Amino acid sequence: MNGKSFVVYTAKYTYTTRYYDVTFVVEDTEYKVQTAGKTLPECPVTPEKDGMLFVGWDNEIVAATSDAVYTARFMSTDCPTTFTVASWNIGHFANGNAPSSKITASEYETKSNEYRTYIEGLDADILCLNEYSREFVTGKYQARDALFATTPQICYAGPQRNFSCNAVFSNLPLRNITLHEYECNKGAHMAKTSSSKPEYYYYVTAELVVGTETVHFVFTHLAFNDDSYDDPPYNFDEVAENQILELIDLYKDAEHVVMMGDWNAYYKNMFDPLADAGYTLGNYGEINTCTGSKTGGLDWAVDDIVVKGLTMTGFRAVNTSLSDHIAVVATISLVTP
Repeated sequence: MNGKSFVVYTAKYTYTTRYYDVTFVVEDTEYKVQTAGKTLPECPVTPEKDGMLFVGWDNEIVAATSDAVYTARFMSTDCPTTFTVASWNIGHFANGNAPSSKITASEYETKSNEYRTYIEGLDADILCLNEYSREFVTGKYQARDALFATTPQICYAGPQRNFSCNAVFSNLPLRNITLHEYECNKGAHMAKTSSSKPEYYYYVTAELVVGTETVHFVFTHLAFNDDSYDDPPYNFDEVAENQILELIDLYKDAEHVVMMGDWNAYYKNMFDPLADAGYTLGNYGEINTCTGSKTGGLDWAVDDIVVKGLTMTGFRAVNTSLSDHIAVVATISLVTP
């Protein structure tokens, strides 16, 4: 063109994986692992310490974006025969109105103190939190740090699926904390709202060795049911009912069981299968624990602690305005021969 020639150069790029040094500290030994960016590092050994239980790392392991150090944490395996448990639907720090926190950075100190004071007042050795969010202030402060002045020995948070997220905090040596999907959720019908899909709901199990006996724990939030959604006509309460039946069958041969959480049991007879299976219920429809409900009464006695093969005393609900639910607390005892 006009006696001029042109040369076109096309840039070529070679992608190079970046690696980070991740160190796992187990007692006095360091294990360094070269970890590709944006992948989860794995400790090359099973952390062990004589006479102690490995309960996790000092920080939650996350995908590598920089060099990092994780230190193994251990606790004594000794466990008393009497302990206190509590269950609270914490409402995502949004009073149950959203699946993420509504607390602002400017409110952090005040709100953190309010939540800490309430949780400390429960005086629970094992605490189940439903509708938990990992962030107390979205994008800024972690919930675990905000809720506890002293971090519990064991901290576990399952996946968040819209409103559903189950967390467990314990100062007793819970073992084998495991997430499970409800088999009965497969093919189940639920309300049309995005917050109510069967696959969102799951349960977490753990074990506590007390002397020579094993106490089995279940932490769960059952399916939210709403009879107002009836096109086509389904009985949505059957979803939660079937989840209850699945839990009963799972532990039909277990001698000592504690189950706790938000059962979404809006009718007293939804608890009947548990009573028929030999469970003692702390809240058999007597206490309204979802204080944010507009109707109140029996239909909202949804938060509960139930036990089998154990003695439960001092069951109570503890009022608060920090969530649309209030916590329930009980003392559990294993009576040994």
